Amino acid sequence: VVANHNISLDVQTGKITGLIGPNGSGKTTLFNSIVGYHPIDSGTIHFGGREISKM
Repeated sequence: VVANHNISLDVQTGKITGLIGPNGSGKTTLFNSIVGYHPIDSGTIHFGGREISKM
């Protein structure tokens, strides 16, 4: 089962951004991947112009 595939997310400074979806849609998996708790299989994660996928 693929939890997240082909995600592109742009969060603007000074804005409040929410992520909504039904149970089991991958919201927690996406967050855990962003913060490094769940390793990603492919692709990259960038924050502030820097790649943080391998942190």
